[in-house]
Amino acid sequence: MTTSSYLVGRLAGLSTATVAALIGLLLVASWAVSYALGGAGVVPPHWFYVPILVAAVRFRWRGALGTALIAGVLAGPLLPENVATHTAQALGNWTGRAAFFVALGLIMASLISVALNGLSREVERLRDARTLALALHRREFVVWYQPIIDLKDRSIVGVEALVRWNHPTRGLLPPGAFIGIAEESGVIGALGSYVLHEACAQVAVWRTSVLHDVPSFKLAVNLSSLQLVEPGLEATVSSTLRETGLPASWLCLEITETAVMEDIERSAERLTQLKGVGVDLAIDDFGVGHSSLAYLHRLPVDIVKIDQSFVAALGKPGQHGAMVGALIALAHTLDMRTVAEGVETPRQALQLGELGAGLAQGFLFSRPQPASAIGPLLERQRSGHRLAGPGPGAPPAPNPPEPALTRRNWHLGDR
Repeated sequence: MTTSSYLVGRLAGLSTATVAALIGLLLVASWAVSYALGGAGVVPPHWFYVPILVAAVRFRWRGALGTALIAGVLAGPLLPENVATHTAQALGNWTGRAAFFVALGLIMASLISVALNGLSREVERLRDARTLALALHRREFVVWYQPIIDLKDRSIVGVEALVRWNHPTRGLLPPGAFIGIAEESGVIGALGSYVLHEACAQVAVWRTSVLHDVPSFKLAVNLSSLQLVEPGLEATVSSTLRETGLPASWLCLEITETAVMEDIERSAERLTQLKGVGVDLAIDDFGVGHSSLAYLHRLPVDIVKIDQSFVAALGKPGQHGAMVGALIALAHTLDMRTVAEGVETPRQALQLGELGAGLAQGFLFSRPQPASAIGPLLERQRSGHRLAGPGPGAPPAPNPPEPALTRRNWHLGDR
């Protein structure tokens, strides 16, 4: 970090009252130094530039203007002998000096505003990175889970791990409020590793309790494009599985189609390395980047997740059903399973089943829920309970209220 970034960051982190007190202290100190050295009539008032600069950096032109007025009054041609003899000063002496400082303050504020635009963004990024890193240390991030459903019998065959930030003052935040910041600040790798470990540990607990008689279950965890290029990702996944006791065959790592297409050769290489760990791999949001259709056969992928935009268009005028059917047929031809994302109506679920989609997830079946709510669902499933009936009139299962999303996020997002 540069010295200027550090200073701006320190000022930005202080409260308004603290910075105002600092400016006042600098003004008094500047007056004292000028007086001790002979007064403004003898010594150039350069000392007063410092508080004006601090005010311009922290409060921009309003702060610079107010500080400049005060500095102009204090820095008037005040000589020690004038103070000693109580000699009155002409009003013009003060107004002239004050006008000079005001002009100087406004020029400072103008130049600083331009220079700080890029610098402030850097400082904000560093501050956000520190905030997210501290939140990770305090374990403020929690993992919620959205069930993945077999469309044939409506049974839960897996869950997708989705992260939430239990912010100490703002409450439970959806991923749209912080994932972008985590990516920009470089914290996404640590956050992704945390989610992977927490989710694997939780599903390992379920495996020995409510899932002990289930031969197959999938935990889906998203990988960002930044995580995909990180060295040692395979070692991280292997060590996480070893530490939590979750079988590799129970884990499915998801990467978005757009992330894969950023560098298809590199992506194929990394996915092959991950495949060597023994986990399943899925292409998320499939169908958005149509150019990937020609490359799909080159990727060691087990599951194709059909983007929710295609699912939402089912039943509307056009060839949307045919497009979804073509995507499903392509996946089956390549011996890949399909998961339809964002299923919200019974009619969509019925049509997807008719088109050959095997699995689905969406608000029709369940919104993302904490582990404490998913565990009982898995327990009730053992006695024949299902989240939603197969008929077109079946109501969706009730869910606890979910915080509103600020935007649709591809990484660790909601369906």
